[in-house]
Amino acid sequence: MTISEDLHTDEELVRQCLSGREQSFVLLMRRYQHLVFGLCRNILGNREDALDATQDAFITSFKRLGELRQRAEFRAWLRRIAVNACRQRLRSARSVANASIGEVWIDPYQGVDDTIDMNRALTCLSPDTRLTVLLFYFEGCSVRDISRFVGASETTVMSRLRNARSQLRREMKSMFEEPSNRSSLPEDFVERIPIPYDEYGPHREDLIYEPMSDWRREWLLSAYPPGTMVLSSELSGYDWELIPDRAVRAVVQTVDGDLEPVNLRMSGRKDAIQMEAALLPVLGDLGLPVPRVIAGPAIDPDFTDRGMLLATTPPVGQSALEWAVEGGTMAIDRACDAVLEGIEWIKSVTSGVESSPVSKSIERCSLADELHRVIEIGGPWMSDPRFAEAITRLRPIVEEIQLPLVFSDSGIGPNARVDADGNLIGFESFSWARFEDPHYQITKYWTYDCWPIRRAGFVERYLVRNGLSMKDFAPRLGVRALVTLQREIPTSGGDGQYRADMLGWLKLALDSL
Repeated sequence: MTISEDLHTDEELVRQCLSGREQSFVLLMRRYQHLVFGLCRNILGNREDALDATQDAFITSFKRLGELRQRAEFRAWLRRIAVNACRQRLRSARSVANASIGEVWIDPYQGVDDTIDMNRALTCLSPDTRLTVLLFYFEGCSVRDISRFVGASETTVMSRLRNARSQLRREMKSMFEEPSNRSSLPEDFVERIPIPYDEYGPHREDLIYEPMSDWRREWLLSAYPPGTMVLSSELSGYDWELIPDRAVRAVVQTVDGDLEPVNLRMSGRKDAIQMEAALLPVLGDLGLPVPRVIAGPAIDPDFTDRGMLLATTPPVGQSALEWAVEGGTMAIDRACDAVLEGIEWIKSVTSGVESSPVSKSIERCSLADELHRVIEIGGPWMSDPRFAEAITRLRPIVEEIQLPLVFSDSGIGPNARVDADGNLIGFESFSWARFEDPHYQITKYWTYDCWPIRRAGFVERYLVRNGLSMKDFAPRLGVRALVTLQREIPTSGGDGQYRADMLGWLKLALDSL
């Protein structure tokens, strides 16, 4: 580390990076590359996997740097990301279903200087607790799924995980504080890591690019008969969307002279485009009017860090919310009905999606899972008495909610498309699709102030149509408020009104229980 690097605290470097000086993040990588690599190697057991996990950890931390609320805690936050990167690799490589507990951890270091013996750390746990830890942390099972698998209550599962964390923290402390094998990290390791485009950061003029590059043109035309031409292309989407993730609208002319519009989209969310590419044809077969996949998914060589690229037909009609804004009071009322109809239509295909192979790639998340994720992520909000009280009061309630999960686009009004008269005629995107509590999605229309239909009593209409009271809805609203506070809002500073509004929704939820 150079003298100039040493003069800056982690907090200063994080602040500089968030203000657009990405070189500051390079200094952070140099500062912690050996710590992260040593940790990953101790967990994964071989140098090659550790190098890959270290790179994954730094790329993820760069993309999510804006989520770090306590900037002075960068080191601890980075460590957690590195551990999660290792968990992903272990989860991909091993299966509890196909191996005993002992087999999962046989010879994990393969000759590495074992500062920490993972076998010893895990064997300090009772067999039941050890199995619970493996299922939760390395197989990604929810508390509810583990409860069913091991035949114990969810409270018992939570207790085992809490006790295991205390025991393993004592056993494995040196693994986090004294990473080994420093000399085996390549000297140019930091230079090899591609700094990705920060999807939540400030706009960067240097990333503006030609919407239809030569590679994209050739890739798109490969889906058409020879002689097809791309006549035009332009960026589309809302002003706040960043350039690589914005849709590109193109027009191709077929060999018959017909003009066909095409949408090209990318997403920085892991596996979102791959999932959507497989899901859209299934939804079409189930009768939902969704875009048709033309080409992809594929990796754009100019943006290898931005996920996959997908070409589809454009969504039909107009966004229900945009139509409502333009049409006035009567249009707002009609848009409420269209969005409500769309939500129920999407729910109606749940069984069809579940019976399709694509369902394996779609997240399943109950209310209890969502709340447990809040607890597991932790962070500064956990020290806020209002936040802590809400968790305490909500946990036993959401664990009792056993409604079957339904298929959801997990979005809000813009996904519903309407014709000139406000009739629902289609949907735009399913990159956020998942199986979730049947009423959880509706909370977004309050917490995200989905204007203008929120002010027209959209949520209240939904509750009446579904025979729900405010008491029924309150646990969903409370969980959504907790999730939003934790992931989007700092405990102090930032947008104070947004924080006050969200705490207001949380209070309403608790008062309505």
